[in-house]
Amino acid sequence: AYGGFYWIRNQQGDPIGLESGDSKTAYGNAFAIYALTSYFKLTGDNSALELAKKTFLWLEKYSHDPVHGGYFNNLTREGDLREKDNDTITRFDRAEPDWKAQHSSIHLLEAFTELYKVWPDSLLHKRLHEMLTLIRDTITNEKGYLTLFMKRKGESWPSAPARGEVPADLALDGAAGGRVGARERPRADVEVQRVVALEGLL
Repeated sequence: AYGGFYWIRNQQGDPIGLESGDSKTAYGNAFAIYALTSYFKLTGDNSALELAKKTFLWLEKYSHDPVHGGYFNNLTREGDLREKDNDTITRFDRAEPDWKAQHSSIHLLEAFTELYKVWPDSLLHKRLHEMLTLIRDTITNEKGYLTLFMKRKGESWPSAPARGEVPADLALDGAAGGRVGARERPRADVEVQRVVALEGLL
């Protein structure tokens, strides 16, 4: 009835613990898109592809920032931004409701890249390019680390760098760069390596 995927559910469809509640996240929905797309590629089941498309469009309606780009991570069942004083978000994430997170951003990039391979939609292409640019130019700092959180307009919130995500980010950006035809930036060697891996596939 509400669209999108809950963060955590048991096999009966009920919440598991206080950390989940009725929360939905861009992060969790990114993995849903990736899984559904992979299942479609494996089986040819069109219902999986259609659900992946619907999930992308749900994110577009409720999670996407139409002004500054990127996606808000923490949402309610209905798709509203989840307030920070809510017990669920306090346990789940330190970010303010309208901040954006690197962990959800890189996995959205990953999911959109996979979905675009089987559904070359114009809006999806636009969001794929948007996420690649956001991660490359804003979330990645001058030292090559990923910033954990960003304020709505892209201003970094002081935090420890997300070192554990760097290898995955390099691979994801390289794959996505090939899909959208991105051109490498000379800011740092690592930036070149990220984008040229699959350059020119689109």
